[in-house]
Amino acid sequence: MRSLRPRIVVVVVAIALVALAVVAGACSSDPGSSSGAPGEDAALDGAGGDGGGDAPSDANADAGDAGQDASRPNPIGAGPYSFAFVGAGSFTAYPALDVTLANGVLDAYDAGPGDGLSRNTNAVGEPFMDPLSAVGRWNGGATAGAFHDAGLPVFSTKQGLHYAVVVETAIVPTSGAATYALAGATGPTIDDGSLAVGTLTGSASATFISVGMKIGLELTIVMPGDATYTVATTGGVGATAASEVGSTGGVTFAAAFPGPIAVTSTGVACQGGSPCKAYVNGMIGGPSADRLGVAILISSGANPISATAVFAKQ
Repeated sequence: MRSLRPRIVVVVVAIALVALAVVAGACSSDPGSSSGAPGEDAALDGAGGDGGGDAPSDANADAGDAGQDASRPNPIGAGPYSFAFVGAGSFTAYPALDVTLANGVLDAYDAGPGDGLSRNTNAVGEPFMDPLSAVGRWNGGATAGAFHDAGLPVFSTKQGLHYAVVVETAIVPTSGAATYALAGATGPTIDDGSLAVGTLTGSASATFISVGMKIGLELTIVMPGDATYTVATTGGVGATAASEVGSTGGVTFAAAFPGPIAVTSTGVACQGGSPCKAYVNGMIGGPSADRLGVAILISSGANPISATAVFAKQ
């Protein structure tokens, strides 16, 4: 993926029987973005509730029932914004990006020549927006714009491009720790649209040091008619020192320290023949690291599950 801005480096440990595609750039002191979920170029080709900050369980409970009010104002503050998305063959986090927000949802993003989409005829499922963050899922239509010099994604209502947006933080903390509660999340979807839209619940934490951060996650994804997927970093939210998710500088983070997160599930996404893993991209946001935006992909080599979420500091 080409971008005019810094990009996050996502390092993924190779998994047997899975071809892992890695796009890396920028430098270790300020990671930029990556595109192409690890090993998922083929698996991620898409075929086509109003959230509330105090009610995270409602943010994706009516997954797929979607839509947005054309008269709804944008409560989110002025940019610049950090942005992450997963779906349609990409898995990306940008520390700074041009985005268009209207009526409480993301209408478009622009990452430079050959990489900018608008939602066009898509509805927005599970839209959530507060003064510092937003999430949603484009679905049920065709996108417009330019996408990796490839065909433009078309989604069914059970698929989508999942996004997370946070107001970019001005100062990255160099010490301290924080816990985060789920503020809003998309309904998780499986790549081929064969399952009903699911739900995501969980919590997060962060420890900040002079050379970066470590992020703790404890997530539960329930896919109707399939299974429950449990995703927890080593040490969970209570002890982040051994977490697989972190960074060595900048506002973005990834599951590359030392590698993807093991997933516990017997579901469809974990039946691809290789160990089931969760891949994470994300960023901190707000004036005092008040938000965590996360994009997550679960896969064992085929037919992955995707979702995004934002967490609010407690």
